[in-house]
Amino acid sequence: MNLGELRTQFALISGRADLSTAQTDALLLLGQKELERLQETPKSMVVYETTIAAGGYSTSLAGWLSVSAVRIKVDDAWQDPLDVLDIQDLLDNYPEYSSEDRGQPTAWAVRNERTAAATEASSADPLVVITMPPADATYYLRFYGRAVHGEWGVDGTTAAAFASWWSVEAPDILLLAALRQLDLLYHRNFGKAAETLATIQNQLEGVDRALRRLKMHLPKASRAEG
Repeated sequence: MNLGELRTQFALISGRADLSTAQTDALLLLGQKELERLQETPKSMVVYETTIAAGGYSTSLAGWLSVSAVRIKVDDAWQDPLDVLDIQDLLDNYPEYSSEDRGQPTAWAVRNERTAAATEASSADPLVVITMPPADATYYLRFYGRAVHGEWGVDGTTAAAFASWWSVEAPDILLLAALRQLDLLYHRNFGKAAETLATIQNQLEGVDRALRRLKMHLPKASRAEG
């Protein structure tokens, strides 16, 4: 299904034809983002390459849910994944950040950032990867992880033909997830929302098995080709 078809089905199933297009789209998007947190898909797994300049130690990854590995390119060859540390362990080893002695980065940790207006973490806040020690030269870095889909679209009319992995491969689960958001945010029916979540999790077990059979998961970073 595309977004336009999802809107129609959501109105029929929920009985809430009174909701505006913007309200329906918001519920569908919130439902999809929850599914992305619960289940990896080929579309949510990403690889991103960038450079870090001499003295640099911070890379911001907007829209990422998690980072699984970081590799560095040295002498035109991608090295084994850097050591991953808890952010506190990284701070214990490198308390001065940019003032530390420079060298080839060997370890990394994720530091969650919050927007100025945020009072709690949200999907709008970027993940920031800290690599240590600070780089002694310019290096290429490759990040492996999971990211969220983009917004449905600014203009509801022109976005009607938009389709995501979830809307094409599992529209029934996406509609359930949107209905759960409706119960949480509009109806305040937390008991029903909890029941719907249990149903979604059962359905996701089948999605996970299918993905494993098709071997559609991203290869582990340690086996990725340079």
